[in-house]
Amino acid sequence: MHASLPKLTTLELDANDIGDEGTEALAAALVRGAAPAVTVLGLSQNSIGDRGLSSLSDAIRDHHVLKSLQVLRLTYNAVGDDGIIALLSAMAAGSLANLSFLRLTHNDIGDDGMNALLASISRGNMSHICKGGLYVSGNRASIHLMHMVLKEATRQGIVHCQALEPR
Repeated sequence: MHASLPKLTTLELDANDIGDEGTEALAAALVRGAAPAVTVLGLSQNSIGDRGLSSLSDAIRDHHVLKSLQVLRLTYNAVGDDGIIALLSAMAAGSLANLSFLRLTHNDIGDDGMNALLASISRGNMSHICKGGLYVSGNRASIHLMHMVLKEATRQGIVHCQALEPR
């Protein structure tokens, strides 16, 4: 038997230092059916890196967890290019269709990850974000590339986009 919280809509785990291991455990619990109605997931300030976000992204893409998710906050973690690319892959597969707010500020996303984000925006894979916002400032990517993300996000109708605060 596993624990399930079928009515839980907000899961705030900010500043708990769960790291990749905790994120993997969260992904496994979600796959087992825990918290199927979550609309807000706060994972900021948790030392989550590429391994943790990739594990969560795989659960989202392969097991269709977090189908109702509208807000995902991953600020002040250690997410790099591989982690953001895994998340974008899940989004491109049609997962997270209700996501309207994505905050990835102050991570370790470089030019490869930001280029993948730019391509995803250009393909229209993030059109649902236009209702809430996309925040990616304070990462390793070049200021020029962050400016391109901002410009393309605006062109695609993502009204609230913050991308121009270099690290």
